[in-house]
Amino acid sequence: MRKEILVLVVMALLASPAFGLTAASQDLTEQIRVDVVAHVDPAGNPPWIKAKWEMWMEPTYEELVDADPYTIGTQGDIVPGGNTYFYSFVIVSDPNGIEDLDYGNVYVDVYHPTCGWGDGSFKYQVHAYEITPPQDEYGVPMMDVPIFYGYTVRDLLDMGVAAGYFTAEEAAELWEEIHQNDARIYVAELEISYHQPYGWYRVEAWATDNDGGQSDKFINYFEVRPMLAWETDFNTVEFANVKVGTRAQVSGDYDLNTPFRPTVRNLGNTPIILSAYASDATSNTTPPKHFTDIFDMRFLNEDVMLPSFEWFMFSNMLPPCNTTKIDFSLHLPQGAPASDYSGYILLKFEGYVLPCDVPESISDPVQPWAP
Repeated sequence: MRKEILVLVVMALLASPAFGLTAASQDLTEQIRVDVVAHVDPAGNPPWIKAKWEMWMEPTYEELVDADPYTIGTQGDIVPGGNTYFYSFVIVSDPNGIEDLDYGNVYVDVYHPTCGWGDGSFKYQVHAYEITPPQDEYGVPMMDVPIFYGYTVRDLLDMGVAAGYFTAEEAAELWEEIHQNDARIYVAELEISYHQPYGWYRVEAWATDNDGGQSDKFINYFEVRPMLAWETDFNTVEFANVKVGTRAQVSGDYDLNTPFRPTVRNLGNTPIILSAYASDATSNTTPPKHFTDIFDMRFLNEDVMLPSFEWFMFSNMLPPCNTTKIDFSLHLPQGAPASDYSGYILLKFEGYVLPCDVPESISDPVQPWAP
């Protein structure tokens, strides 16, 4: 009876592909049959994007970072008056074998934000290039070798995890697939000029194989944060040969190299709201004389008298990547004594920021198998 039970157990276990059982008194050798089925298609199947994420290149130290680790997705800042760079990392596989990517291509399409001042329009396409680790003498990728700005594959994957694009478990699987030559990693440089809209940029990656087969698009987002930045070429306005009872003016221009002609330039990615606060004008006499409401200012074709000791906000805004002049004038009333006069005007710059919410889904999910 015990023997029959043992035979039944052995047969049940042999029917399972995961287990084998042999009595200790027998030869410890067994064979199982594995059926192989192949469906042949001359064109094969297209590649697929397994995962994608972005990181920002911090310009001072040239390090890949997420500027706000407490917000999901990668955030970065513009360089006032210049360009900043994000990098899109793309992991690609092919069901026909990784060699089917040898003559293929990986592309990244970038779209402007749909929030803030963005309109969601197509920005540009970038051709990604491969940064898969070099192979050792046995054809195995050397995963500890830095592949991008001193970072290894594991370093880059850890950044994607920290930014919230995928989990640590998924990163471990991606690392293993690259290590086993089942996937390759690519990178695309994404340039963002300082005057481009702030907000969440949509990034779509897709790949082609040796025969032109095209993958589905993999979509995720990164954020360019709003930044207020400007420059002026003046910190003093001097009125010469002032005649009382008339208006003395110092006119600005559009040249930032003429400090006696006031100019302002928007170096950020938000429109600028300008406000002014004027003091009185005080004579250098004994006793001194004080005159209020005597300063005027013109900004973006809005010409106003500045009330003394009150803030005034101009209604027109200076858009990003724009330069304009500022005109100042002084009108001393009749009877003001001949003297040197002093005063000040405070200028306040504010960025006008429209809301930009985090997208409902920051990224497509990791694709462990071909879709």
